Amino acid sequence: MQDFVHPVDILVEEHRKISRHIANFSSLLDSPGEWEAAIRNAAQLINHDFVQHERREGILVAELERMMGGKIGPLEMVEKEHRQLDSLRKRFNKALDKIDLSQVNGDDPQVLDLLEIGNRLVWAKKSHFFKDERFLFAAARGAIDDEKLREIAWKMESM
Repeated sequence: MQDFVHPVDILVEEHRKISRHIANFSSLLDSPGEWEAAIRNAAQLINHDFVQHERREGILVAELERMMGGKIGPLEMVEKEHRQLDSLRKRFNKALDKIDLSQVNGDDPQVLDLLEIGNRLVWAKKSHFFKDERFLFAAARGAIDDEKLREIAWKMESM
């Protein structure tokens, strides 16, 4: 019997938490009066929760890479998607820097650009989560022994 939380379960729970926030952000975009709060919340989600999750996932990925002898198959896909997500995050922040959130206007092309980037980032994150859960996490569940899993879980929880 396990006396620790499986690292995959830690990551899956983070997926659920982030997905709930993503859904809330998406629904707020239908109400321009709520855009300022939605954008501030999205920035927190994108710059803290997404980054923290990717760091935790990186611990698991590093162990799988060590075991498999490099970035192959799902591991190569994870790295590529993380680069894409990071690029979108940077674009979101760059667009956000051009906007006065106290004066958010739905006719402002910069606001519309920010929302478009945010929506692309949300879609990419959901797609990434799906692939994580179907491929990467399945590989991790079957390939890593309990001692290494405990070590990975400890590293994740200590972040």
